[in-house]
Amino acid sequence: MKPRKQCIFCGSIAGLSKEHFWPEWLSAYLPTPDPYSHVAEFHSAEGKQPQRLQRRSERPGAVYTRKIRAVCAKCNSGWMSALETEVKPAVVALIGDQSMPISRGSVASLSRWVAVKTMVAEHSTEDAALTPPEDRRAVRTGVIPSYFRIFAALHTLETKTAYYRQSTTLSRSIRGPEPPLPDGISRNVQVTAFLLGPVFFYITAARIAFFNADILDPVHAMYRLWPEPANGTIVQPLPPLESLQVAAISQSLDRLVQDPRVWYGGPRRRSTRYKPGTLVTE
Repeated sequence: MKPRKQCIFCGSIAGLSKEHFWPEWLSAYLPTPDPYSHVAEFHSAEGKQPQRLQRRSERPGAVYTRKIRAVCAKCNSGWMSALETEVKPAVVALIGDQSMPISRGSVASLSRWVAVKTMVAEHSTEDAALTPPEDRRAVRTGVIPSYFRIFAALHTLETKTAYYRQSTTLSRSIRGPEPPLPDGISRNVQVTAFLLGPVFFYITAARIAFFNADILDPVHAMYRLWPEPANGTIVQPLPPLESLQVAAISQSLDRLVQDPRVWYGGPRRRSTRYKPGTLVTE
């Protein structure tokens, strides 16, 4: 018998609810797609092999109606709801045609909101999470993991809602990941990209000792939300990106995996705590 799923933020097994990745109130600011449906795909690969499509599904409703069952009702209607209320003015200002600056406090709330959404999305697919339980608990009190890097820009794509995530396991030696992967965690590096109306968010997370996280930074100009930049204020408009630039940024982890300095050490024993197929960087 499988153990009951726990809330990813507080560990409760009571009353898991489905959390919207895009908040319901955003539908008033986003266009209705035609047709009113969305496609979800899951691709995977062993080592440096090309990725292959494993699952594909088309579901009714816009992609911004998508829900993920990973959060308990208490968290959903409590601190997460309060965070949504707090961040809504900044989000509306970003996706609207407004020129007013977004304050330092709003940048901090926006960064935390994006981090929470990123953590929730990690659990849309089983056995693909990166953020350890202690960091998910800490974000409830406003602590964003130090290994998260969050960027924002405008984009020129026709679609206004989309989501993309890549994750894998990297190690600096054949002994395995350092720090070791906690129980229930199978990845230690990921990039996440999503569209929110005209805004493009890009998030990297690398829990790898002695790893230069700059290598995953966007290859085109984006505004860094976290770690907080020196001025701490967003002045619109954000830098605009063309569709090819958005694609190039979103696929940064794929480029890292294919780098000749990264090699595949072969499948690991199942008794180890990290997922078979760890990639090793020189």
